[in-house]
Amino acid sequence: MKLLSLIVFVVLIPFSSAYSLCHDNFSDFAESKLRILTQEYHPERVGSKDRPPQARALNPLELQTYSIGLYDAFKGAPAFFRKQLCVFDYVFIDPDLNPPSTRAGRTSPGGWGFWADLDQQGQPQSAIGLSARLWEQQPDFASHETNINAAVRGINRGRYQGQATYTSARLGSTFGTRAAGFDTTLLGILAHEAGHILWRDQDVFRQRGCYTSWKRLSHRVADNGRFQRFGIFAARSEPRNRDSVYNIYASGEWASLFGTVSPSEDFIESYKLNVLDLASPRLEVLRVQDAQSGLDVDVMSQIRNPSTQLHMKKECFIRALNELAVPLIPY
Repeated sequence: MKLLSLIVFVVLIPFSSAYSLCHDNFSDFAESKLRILTQEYHPERVGSKDRPPQARALNPLELQTYSIGLYDAFKGAPAFFRKQLCVFDYVFIDPDLNPPSTRAGRTSPGGWGFWADLDQQGQPQSAIGLSARLWEQQPDFASHETNINAAVRGINRGRYQGQATYTSARLGSTFGTRAAGFDTTLLGILAHEAGHILWRDQDVFRQRGCYTSWKRLSHRVADNGRFQRFGIFAARSEPRNRDSVYNIYASGEWASLFGTVSPSEDFIESYKLNVLDLASPRLEVLRVQDAQSGLDVDVMSQIRNPSTQLHMKKECFIRALNELAVPLIPY
């Protein structure tokens, strides 16, 4: 039997802008932005002293595999968010090559986002990672959000009363509604991780008074250090209405239980819901229940209601982003 050797070329990926190659087409996005990691990578160590991630372009079979859900997520994303994805250097598929034990409390079950020091041209370096394990289970949006909340509660045992379960997540359009599936899960993860990158200008949100859900605000480094580890409470900032699942969701103040962890996650989860609200089709319903307290609310109705704190906070975040001296979204 003759053995065939397969040569795989692995390159160190430099961070550089390729926005002009991305446009609003998934094929161009996949060619210019989508890469798969080939060695263990720790995004929390990224910086001037860390080597670039080792990655390569996807082969045809891998592209076919990871286009499942991702194609529809990109196609349905609002135009501003597709453009934002094209501003980032890369979207990495992370095969989780490092042992799961080393990842505990480090990154979320779905992915990670980071920004690094400026490159030699003075441009920000940024990338998103998506866990390859997502494609093994392909969770629908309600299931994924329920699992994220359960993971946050598990890390912070005894800090939350009740248990939030997302019982319905539906997309709506002129053609009716359907369950929010794996494509919505991926779009939500992309938006969440993009929010981590955008949040590097978090002082703008503080100056604009956007953090209405926090009794006390501290600097991000004092709260979380350089990297926001998954589910870890802010060290110094103090929120309101976080003691129970009922208060979190019934107050109309928070995008999710996850958003109560820190000011960064507060912005990020609000930003994520805004992206999903403006998607096509948009996330019409996101119903969460808590059997213990009898809670039953639709979070999307809250974020669209001008009288809620969640809606006002979301609008404040958007105005702050648009007022940045260097716009993060090129129109």
